[in-house]
Amino acid sequence: MKQRSKSYKIAIIGPESTGKSVLSEQLAKHFGGVFYPEIARDYISSLARNYTINDIDAILEMQKNQYFESINDTNPYQFFDTEWIITKIWYEWVYKVLPINFSEVIDQLEYDFYLLCAPDIAWIPDSVRENGGDARKQLFSVYEEELQFFNRPYGIVQGYGESRTQSAILIVNEFIHR
Repeated sequence: MKQRSKSYKIAIIGPESTGKSVLSEQLAKHFGGVFYPEIARDYISSLARNYTINDIDAILEMQKNQYFESINDTNPYQFFDTEWIITKIWYEWVYKVLPINFSEVIDQLEYDFYLLCAPDIAWIPDSVRENGGDARKQLFSVYEEELQFFNRPYGIVQGYGESRTQSAILIVNEFIHR
C-alpha cells in the first residue's frame, strides 16, 4: 500500500447542538487520527460567571496555540472540534464587533477541509448553549457564507446517529481521495 505523506487538518463547525464534539471524536477514531477538543465549551463552563468579550479573546488565543501545537503532530488525520471561523462569528453574533483582522488569521491557520454540521438533529440545552430554535438555522447559514467567503472546501453533514457519522466518513473519504 502506498504511504501517505499528506497530513489533513479537518475542522468540524456548525451551530450549537449539532453533534460536532461527538462527530470529531468518532472521525478521529475511525481514521486513526487525533482529536482536538473544543476549547470554548470547557473554558466557558468553568467560569463562575457569565462570559465576556475578554473571555472570547482568551479562547481565541488558546485556539491559536492549539493549532500551532498540532503542527508538530505527525498523525496524518487531525480533527478539530471548532476553529477560528466559529469564534469570528461569535464576536459578530454576540458582541457585534471584530477586534482583529480575521481574514489574516484564517488565512494563516490553514485547515484542509471543513465539515459543516446541519441543525437537523434535536436541540439539547445545557448550561453553555444559548442559541436554539431558529437561531441555529440562521447560524448555519452564516457559517456556510463564511466558508464560501474564505473559499474553504467543505461538506455538509446531515442525518441522525450512525447515519450522520457514516455521512461524515464518506465526505472525508471523498475529500482525501480527490
